[in-house]
This record gives sequence, structure tokens and C-alpha cells, in this order.
Amino acid sequence: LQKCARKFLWKRAMQTYVEKFLAEEEGLDLLLSAQEMLTLRASKLIELSVRRWVWRRKNRRTVPEAATIIARNVKGHLTRCKLLRKFLKLDTYRRIYFPASCTWEAIVLL
Repeated sequence: LQKCARKFLWKRAMQTYVEKFLAEEEGLDLLLSAQEMLTLRASKLIELSVRRWVWRRKNRRTVPEAATIIARNVKGHLTRCKLLRKFLKLDTYRRIYFPASCTWEAIVLL
């Protein structure tokens, strides 16, 4: 009985020592059983899947917003070009003459 008690106490002391040592070395995963390791791996896989799902969902929102912004820019550009052609009569007059002092404003408008 004494021998079994000493063996049990020694075994428990060794387990606590190993746990403390591995905690300092950040190797607590070495103490996990096969079932605990499977559970840990499954939880990491679930976390990764959720992160991917969240990223895809966020990306789905971003793409239509980007498409809307691009469409707005293109429509604005086409409208400005149409107005310039209409008011400056670029169909009949191929050249525009303006004073040198207004060069910057002309570049900005075109």
C-alpha cells in the first residue's frame, strides 16, 4: 500500500512538473490526448472557415460598391464629353483657339 501511494504521489508530481515546464516552453499541446487534439484541430478549421465566410461576405459587398463608383465615373465622363461637343460644336469646328492666359483653365475643362 505504501509503495502504491509513493508511486502515485511521484507520478502526480512528475505530471505537474511536466505541465509547468511545457507551459513555460509554450508546448502544452504535447500533453493533449488524441481526442483533445482532434477537437482543437476541428475548432481551428471551423475558425478558418468562419473567417473565409466573413471575408467572402465582405468582398461581395465591396464589388457592387466598386462597380457603382466606376459606373458613376464613366457616366460623368461621357456626359462631360457630350456637353463639350455640344456647346463647343466640335463636330463642325475641329480646333479650339483660346488665349495663352487661359491655358490652365482649358486643360482643366478638357
